[in-house]
Amino acid sequence: MNVDYGVLDLAFQEDRKNSGIIESLACYRSDDGAWLKVDYVSSDASYQISQENETIVSADFTTVWLSLARFLEDRMWIVIDQARYRRLCDDVDAIGYAPPSSTLVVTIAEFLRYFTPEIASQSVKDAVKQFGQLASQSVDKSLSLAVRRLYFIRPVIAHIFQLLDAIPLITLQTIALIMDRETGLYAFVQAQIDVAMTRKGLPSQVNVIHDLAFHQAQRLEEREEIEAIEADEGTLQALLDQVFDETLADLSSFAFEKREGQREMAKRVSDVLLQAQSLVVQAGTGTGKSLGYLYPAILYASLTRQRVVVATHTVALQEQLYNKEIPIAQQTLSVPFKSALLKGRSNYVCLRKAANYVHGYAALSREEQQFLPALLTWLTKTSYGDREEIALNATDRKVWNLVQSETESCISKRCPFFQDCYYFAARQRAFQADLIITNHSLVLSDVMADHRVLPSHKHLILDEAHHLEEQATKSFGSEVKLDELLYRLDRLLHSRQGGLREMEQIAIAGSARGHEAFSLIAPLLGKINRQLHEGEKDLQVWLDAFLRDFVPNDEDGEFRITKDIVQSESYVTILSAAEALANRLDTLSGMLADYDRFSSEIDSLSSGEAEQTLGLIEDGVGQVRHVLYGCLTLLDVVMMKHEEDAFVGWVQSMTFRAKKQLVFFLAPIMVGSLLASALYEKRQSLIFTSATLTVHQSLHYFIAQVGLTNLQQLGMVQELIVASPFAYERQALIAIPDDLAAPETEDYLLSLCDAIEKIVVLAKGRTLVLFTSYQLLLAVHKELADRLLLRQIRIFAQGFEDQRRTHLIDQFKQTDRAVLFGVQSFWEGIDIKGDDLRCLIIVKLPFDVPTHPIVKARSDRLTRMGKKPFFDYALPQAVIRFTQGVGRLIRAKDDRGVIFVFDQRIRTTSYGKTFLRSIPAMPMVTGSLLEVCQYAHPYLTSL
Repeated sequence: MNVDYGVLDLAFQEDRKNSGIIESLACYRSDDGAWLKVDYVSSDASYQISQENETIVSADFTTVWLSLARFLEDRMWIVIDQARYRRLCDDVDAIGYAPPSSTLVVTIAEFLRYFTPEIASQSVKDAVKQFGQLASQSVDKSLSLAVRRLYFIRPVIAHIFQLLDAIPLITLQTIALIMDRETGLYAFVQAQIDVAMTRKGLPSQVNVIHDLAFHQAQRLEEREEIEAIEADEGTLQALLDQVFDETLADLSSFAFEKREGQREMAKRVSDVLLQAQSLVVQAGTGTGKSLGYLYPAILYASLTRQRVVVATHTVALQEQLYNKEIPIAQQTLSVPFKSALLKGRSNYVCLRKAANYVHGYAALSREEQQFLPALLTWLTKTSYGDREEIALNATDRKVWNLVQSETESCISKRCPFFQDCYYFAARQRAFQADLIITNHSLVLSDVMADHRVLPSHKHLILDEAHHLEEQATKSFGSEVKLDELLYRLDRLLHSRQGGLREMEQIAIAGSARGHEAFSLIAPLLGKINRQLHEGEKDLQVWLDAFLRDFVPNDEDGEFRITKDIVQSESYVTILSAAEALANRLDTLSGMLADYDRFSSEIDSLSSGEAEQTLGLIEDGVGQVRHVLYGCLTLLDVVMMKHEEDAFVGWVQSMTFRAKKQLVFFLAPIMVGSLLASALYEKRQSLIFTSATLTVHQSLHYFIAQVGLTNLQQLGMVQELIVASPFAYERQALIAIPDDLAAPETEDYLLSLCDAIEKIVVLAKGRTLVLFTSYQLLLAVHKELADRLLLRQIRIFAQGFEDQRRTHLIDQFKQTDRAVLFGVQSFWEGIDIKGDDLRCLIIVKLPFDVPTHPIVKARSDRLTRMGKKPFFDYALPQAVIRFTQGVGRLIRAKDDRGVIFVFDQRIRTTSYGKTFLRSIPAMPMVTGSLLEVCQYAHPYLTSL
């Protein structure tokens, strides 16, 4: 970086008496390393200014400001904290001086937002943890707070400038075009452009197509064609024995623990792979479940050349398997094998769409433009194009929808980026692999797409199998968010870039250049545009009627749509408007069919110009298809076209910033038979596994839930329950305080917050709090955030700052005194070992809301079958989720801790015993909060 700059930080007195006084200020210059330090001298209410060997005492604020201005002169200012800098500017303005021009000032947050897109919170503290140096922690604590912070931030700034040096010239030039010229960041980018212009060539593995620089996609070498062998039980068992008896024990880089349960599981998995059967296995926490199925799966796939697919529910487990467990397997297995990670298509960026989006930046909103520099920077780094690598806020996620890879707008081999496409590179890696790591959703999408999504396979392992019913409900159903639908529609009809009007003009231009197919497409796009405009009006008429006659203005929640409602008199206007919209969509669907015929004629064209033109048009038409599918789904729900005993439809209403937001759902009531016919019949062997599948130590509920009963009756399903190797009777304690206010009382929130505060302070942070309601999480966070901060304990809460769970957990683990709040997904998949987590608080037993439409529909069906919905459905679901939550605490044989359960039903009801009998046996204490905390104290304070 050839720009001279100074780095500035300051701290203010925070007590009321001295609220406007600078406590300390520090600044250093990049060109000569000189420092300026300012400290408030409380004894005589003045400042002490130190520069080099000179010290000025008893100076007033005016002298402080003039010293700082002279120290930095015409240099750029890098500001650590924008809020504190603004307070400084206010004080400068108050004494009659002008703060520096905005073209000279840049904040660290701006650098992080543009050039480190993996850090979502733009937090300096988080950046220090990721890019800082441990040596900074040895800074003399007698120095002022501002000076210490600058020592911590220096390696971060150095890292940012290293990143800038690696950004290609074309990317920097594009970012400069997008940026506001009246900012300091623009000046830094321009300076970096001057540096980049002196470089020759591109950074390693970076390509440029259509002025878009991007990192080459990671690929696998062609799969070696080696002769498969007929693997038998003896061969596999001998190889497994070698792994468990010799290789693992000798591998010093892997913390090996002998686990008989893991070995037993591996043996059973290899058996069902060989015998073409199925296995349901619960492997308790600490079993080493992942390697328990990976070892036999890899050996089987490598020896027989029959591909094995492993599917998880969460992205976190996918990445853990691929980045942690498989490298261990590669070190310990003697057979060669290839593995690949494959996610759903929308997880990958489309380079062609990204290029078009960037080129049309002038038509974007300011919020949308602010995402583009981060996107451009990230594209020069990523080898996978996976959105999990880049942090997205709410606006960014909408932009991502416009640049994600999609079947609807893909022009395949006609695309100039086809050879570099991240999605097709991911598919190529999968086709070359012996073992594919994917997710439940993609497995079910493959089923629904007639097995055109995944490479052919006959062997499937489903980890986190307790989620299979939930995911099948989503995959065999449908969902549409009205605000996303309207956002796409608005862009198509009213945006200058990416809209149908622009698509029509592009087609006209293509026709004028002699491409006859475009002469047919151009007028058709005009018709689609007009039809969609009329459809927008029809949609608005229907929406007005729906909001007026069906969704209460003052209520949020889920509202089920039944045949009786659809046929009621109050629904007549809604139904009439829906039918008018349906007719409009039929016409639009026919026009899209015509478009497909016309565009197929371009396949024979070899002109790159024609392909680029078609790509731009396909993006717009792809958005039309999204709108069409969304509207059709919406009508499926509101007109209830499906059989009511097989499907349930409902609308979720939420009010956000005084605006109604609607989401429409259609879901199958029971999925077992669908899974049996669509998934199980096409596989030779199936392994279902999780740490929590049993209720009352039985797998019966899970087997019935996912449609395995018929296979079990045929003797094709084996069962295995592997106990956790951890000594819960020594390592953990369940504490149930009995003096908290009841949830239905006015004092509940205050009582709950007081209890959480007391426990968290006792545990010195190191606590995970699991909620069943996000609204309650928000209320507790609002009440406790400042209270705990005064006790030097920081709250990390789901939905705040960084949206990605893995990053939030990392922040929690890296903070000495912290508490983590979570709902739903935080009940499972969190692996925090050792002293980082010593306490778990379960606020309520995790029952589904009984009035939720899918829960109510399933309960009604069970009632018609003569069963008891609570005991046959609600209770087993809650028990499995509760067991998952309990499993977050003890993650290693040396862990210790306490599980606080605040829900009194676990001890006062007959069904409460089912929860306790479904988890590992451990000591339990009940009594007042004070009493149970005293009993829990040794578990929280000693290892």
